[in-house]
Formats: sequence, structure tokens, C-alpha cells
Amino acid sequence: MVDDDKVDLAYSTLRGLDYTPCADPLTCMVTYGHNGHHSFKPPSAHVHINYRDSIDIYKKSEILWKLPSLELSAPDNVLGPDIILASDPRLPQYKRLGKGQGAFQKSEYPVRIPSVHRFVEALIRLKKWNLTHMLQYVPYWAVMLTYVDEIVDDDGLFDVNYLEPSCRKRYLKSLKGPMKSMDLVKD
Repeated sequence: MVDDDKVDLAYSTLRGLDYTPCADPLTCMVTYGHNGHHSFKPPSAHVHINYRDSIDIYKKSEILWKLPSLELSAPDNVLGPDIILASDPRLPQYKRLGKGQGAFQKSEYPVRIPSVHRFVEALIRLKKWNLTHMLQYVPYWAVMLTYVDEIVDDDGLFDVNYLEPSCRKRYLKSLKGPMKSMDLVKD
């Protein structure tokens, strides 16, 4: 995810690092899957790492619109509860089944990612927005929230008290059992 005006710059930077451009972005099996349908909003741009993995570039305004700017000039030591480094030592340091590839190695060019709390808030907002606009991505957001509850929460990286009050209410309500779609939209 990048600030909206940085999509072209991000794409050209990745191309400059010899990642492979997509030959057919509108029907790409990596981003759209084998059935031709994407379970999540297609990226604004993407490049391929290999035949099955890609680096997707999304506009901040479409995914995490409440997050502050991601300007690269921000010093690492002032990153607050909104953004953490992908090499943060609190992140798992090794591959674990169902828990991803682990933290990135420290780099001269650090990757910034949303904290778990801001990520959960974004999932809740995206699910609500998608329900309101009758979009097909709602199941994706629900699965991601379940992932946080069942897997990430066990690592101690998530404390529900750091969520904004309206998102905390929705998150806690979702833990009490199946959340009706309209319950998420009401608040």
C-alpha cells in the first residue's frame, strides 16, 4: 500500500529491482486466482516475484484511508502505534505454518506496515464499507478478522484496548458468535 500519488513510483521502483511485470494484469492468475475471480480488491498495480507470488500495490485511500501518511522520510524512531517496521523484532522471526514468512530482515530500505491494531480497524471498516456498497469482498474481511482472533492474538501483538472505540465494539461483538452482516453496518 502506498500513498495514492506514489503508485507509479512504487511500480517503477519494483521494476527497477528486476521484478517481473505482469503480462496480462486484467486476467492474471496470481491476482485473480484460477477461477478468474478475486477474493479481494484487485491491486492498482503488481509485479511478480515468481510464478505464484506477487507484490501488489494498493492505493492507501482504497484500503487504509484512516492511516496517516506513509512518507518514507518519516524517521523510524518516531513511528507510533499506527505503523511498524516489517523487520520489527516483536514480529515472529521465522516461518510458521499458517503464520506467514516471519519478520523481514533488517534492510537499508525498511518496509513499513500497519500495526495489528490499525490493520484490524481497517478490516472492520472495509467490511462495513463493502457491506454498505454490496461488494463481493465481505467474506475476505471476515476471514482476515478470524485470522487475527485465532492466530495473531496468540502472539501478544494485539490488544483490543488499542482499537478505536467504535472498532473495539464491533470486534468484541464479532467474538461473541456469528456477526450478522447488518450488525456491522448499524454502528
